[in-house]
Amino acid sequence: HSGGYVKFFDEFDPTSSTFTTLRDAPRERDHFHASVCGGKLYAAGGRLSGGAGGTFAPLVAFVDVYDFGRKRWSTLPSSLNLPTPRAGTTTVCLEDRYLVVIGGEGDGRAWDSVEAFDVQSQQWQSMDPLLTDRHGMQAILSGGSMYVAAGSPKQGGGNLNAMEVFGGDNAVGVDPIAGTFETAEVAPDRVKLRHSGGNQGVYITKVSVTGGYQLESDQLPSLLRIGAEKEIRIVRSSSGEAGTMTVTHSGGKIATIALPGAGGIPVTTPAPTPAPTPAPTPAPTPAPTPRIDPLPTPSEYGHIKSSFSDKCVDVLEKSTADNKNIQQWGCGSARNTNQQWAFIPVG
Repeated sequence: HSGGYVKFFDEFDPTSSTFTTLRDAPRERDHFHASVCGGKLYAAGGRLSGGAGGTFAPLVAFVDVYDFGRKRWSTLPSSLNLPTPRAGTTTVCLEDRYLVVIGGEGDGRAWDSVEAFDVQSQQWQSMDPLLTDRHGMQAILSGGSMYVAAGSPKQGGGNLNAMEVFGGDNAVGVDPIAGTFETAEVAPDRVKLRHSGGNQGVYITKVSVTGGYQLESDQLPSLLRIGAEKEIRIVRSSSGEAGTMTVTHSGGKIATIALPGAGGIPVTTPAPTPAPTPAPTPAPTPAPTPRIDPLPTPSEYGHIKSSFSDKCVDVLEKSTADNKNIQQWGCGSARNTNQQWAFIPVG
């Protein structure tokens, strides 16, 4: 707002993050929008802020045109100057034929004026004015309708949140889905990123590396287009230390990528040493099956003789007819142990 206006005209390629200097415009101007209409770029409106007349003047009425095919500028005749000179305008190209200049400020006020230049017939015409005086706003086209949002209602300040539409409110399109990417390749001299999802590109604003690595080049910001790949060149130092790449993209999101080490420096954490496998516990040796020897003659006594010794157990007063429960005394002992044994059938 205090000078500094220039004629510069440059082209930016977001896929390679490079600027190309084109031929300067015929004149300086600021506080304006330009649009491509009918294959040519039109610069209309604006001012020389802080020039003769103060902060908001002088206004620029001339319309300058850039022909991309011939790579040269021209200026429309003064008879085709912007009918209502003003700054802080927004412009759209309707039907690829009408350069529509909307709103603006100047002469101490905000404007509701909407004027369209027919690039085919080379004539200006007035359109329905805005519902609200405004400048410093943005306009877009969608479904053949013009949408205007934001801006200021008076010269030099204020704000608006009302949105206006011209042409039927027939917006078309698909819901935006943020773009995502994946790591396609990691090598000591490069990292390759691949767009992997969403219907928007991924805008990479910053890349940094740690450990034994340096960036070979820093062409940022950079756009990773839908379905495209991008290679980031890196240099690994002689130390061979592993590192990390941090990629900042799309609204401050951060992704980290592990970079490999070399020269004896581990790339990954070694697997823990497995604990020794304990020796198997031997299965217990089954006890010998006792042998029951009946007495030679019927008696209320019986005895059980062990197969692994000569000791015996006398049986007295069988408790049950099936011999499952018995009372016993130890053989060769005067002590009455009075134990009860239970016989459990096998199988």
